[in-house]
Amino acid sequence: MDSLISNFWGYLHLYQSKMPRIIICGIVIELLFLLIQKMGYLKYKNKSFLTSFCGLLLSVSIAWVINVTILGRTPEIEFAFRFQPFGSYIEAVREENVEVLLQIIMNVVMFVPIGLFLPCCFEKFEKNKVLFVTMLACSGGIELIQGVMKIGMCELDDVLGNVIGAEVGFLIWWGSRYSERRKMERL
Repeated sequence: MDSLISNFWGYLHLYQSKMPRIIICGIVIELLFLLIQKMGYLKYKNKSFLTSFCGLLLSVSIAWVINVTILGRTPEIEFAFRFQPFGSYIEAVREENVEVLLQIIMNVVMFVPIGLFLPCCFEKFEKNKVLFVTMLACSGGIELIQGVMKIGMCELDDVLGNVIGAEVGFLIWWGSRYSERRKMERL
């Protein structure tokens, strides 16, 4: 457990050095959201401060994912695809591989904010099915880019972890919305 925690803090320290690039990328993504909104393809729920703030956090979360999974990697010689379902989960448990376990955890954690903030910002993503399919496509696309560009292994388990993370974020949003409605009903 101590090894897992120390490796986790090592990952966070690594990401800390990439924060300026992540913030710049987040601003560019937010500007793209605003452009798409201006063109009428996607609409924020409302123009409240909270929605705008969630939109900014969503943009930074997406930028973090892009920087960690695509932009922050260097090409490798290896061209690997791994389509064995739950292969990394089995490896982490059987071999007690802390590094693989940490990668699984990070794959989940990385997508929690996206699953949380998408329905906060856009009505379209208030339906779990839409969020699920979108995250499946985005995560699959990221993995495919990693495999083809040789900047990481294209792994089915990573897609699974990313989608689980987005679903956890969606459940947090749904739970807060449900409790808010219950409070309103009591009043």
